[in-house]
Amino acid sequence: MSTLKFASLPMHDGPGQRAANDKLWIFIANRLRAAGIAAPAALTREVEPAALGRSPDLLFAQTCGFPLMAQAKDRPAILATPHYAAAGCAGPSYRSLLVCRAGNDKPSLIYFRGRRLALNAPDSHSGMNALRFRLARIAGGTPFFGEVVMTGSHVASLEAVAGGRADMTSVDCVTFANARESWPDVAGRLTVFDLTEPAPGLPFITAAATPAPVRDALQAALDDAMAAPELDDARKALKIVGLSRLTEADYSVIPARATIARELGYPELR
Repeated sequence: MSTLKFASLPMHDGPGQRAANDKLWIFIANRLRAAGIAAPAALTREVEPAALGRSPDLLFAQTCGFPLMAQAKDRPAILATPHYAAAGCAGPSYRSLLVCRAGNDKPSLIYFRGRRLALNAPDSHSGMNALRFRLARIAGGTPFFGEVVMTGSHVASLEAVAGGRADMTSVDCVTFANARESWPDVAGRLTVFDLTEPAPGLPFITAAATPAPVRDALQAALDDAMAAPELDDARKALKIVGLSRLTEADYSVIPARATIARELGYPELR
């Protein structure tokens, strides 16, 4: 990776959001430059989302709360948490949607004991940790699923369920709302049968080593972006309707649920 500072917005960057993310970043970068802070001209899309928080060269990104809170050393600084206009979101919190194929008459979670789960990544709160917390109370310390199919992304998990390669998945509510627009042929074959408990949403972050004045400038640029008329279309495409300033203490509920699952004898989603 280049030693230059970089910015990346990989969490919601599908075909309906890519141009909006670019527009949002250009706005933020221009605000930073106006404050005398160097900023990359474009977003970096080659970096793996899981590697974002580990890089001291990170200027700006969005990440999942689970790997963020699992990082004990040089944990990135939280700048702000966006509010989304999507079913399952409320202010800075969001839920995972438990999804199965349409026509399944919305069964309860227990229906899927012994069946196949599509899992985007083992370090995902929305795909793994939130569901593990739910299952820990009914799994009885034993494997719940007959098979866990690793997919690599929420969209791939939705495709796996729609195509019959898995029976259910847990996907964040913003991704599912975006899928209804960008992949209607996939989303149209799916139905939501349950929700997980709310948790703080995906935060905007910067590297732990980012100086305080740069952090302040990033937060000010984000605040400006929420009100800028020229970003109306970008905010609508991204479904962002506001921001909250959350702290690590707010996000502590995420690792706490992992601890509870382990205490209930269900340390792995299986």
